[in-house]
Amino acid sequence: MQNTLQVRPPARTRTWEATVDDRPYGEYWGSTTYLITMTRDSSAPNGFRAVINGENADVRRAGQLLESASKRTVLHEELMEEVAA
Repeated sequence: MQNTLQVRPPARTRTWEATVDDRPYGEYWGSTTYLITMTRDSSAPNGFRAVINGENADVRRAGQLLESASKRTVLHEELMEEVAA
């Protein structure tokens, strides 16, 4: 079987719509939708910047929301240019 996987360059920036179920005490109380943008930024301490609902945010918080989301939809992404070897 031939491998048809195409390697893409990493994203410079990516924006998701993430829906997180609100389940305090294990009981479903509804859901919250977030607009999350992660951007590679060499001037940032960890190499990334995060924006949640239009406000600068902690990168760890953005990652937690994306991991816990019951639904994630990529709305926009901008890929980095490939570096010639």
